[in-house]
Amino acid sequence: MNTSHNPPSISGSQPGNGTSAIRPPTYAEPLWDPNEVAAFLKIPKKTLQKWRSENTGPPWRRYGKHVRYEPHLVREWLSNQ
Repeated sequence: MNTSHNPPSISGSQPGNGTSAIRPPTYAEPLWDPNEVAAFLKIPKKTLQKWRSENTGPPWRRYGKHVRYEPHLVREWLSNQ
């Protein structure tokens, strides 16, 4: 039984065999969806959509069909405005 609190590796490689395990990224806080970013910035969600299409605004990523923002990058972007 595995009592470790570490998530399993994606690659399936074993420690000590010369390859490193690939792990999914870990974040200090959950990613924000566009609704949360719009609420944080106090702007309409459509403004975020426009910024994404113009490659402006806070940095974002697409995970499949979902758009997500890293909160610390949104705050950093805002502080530089």
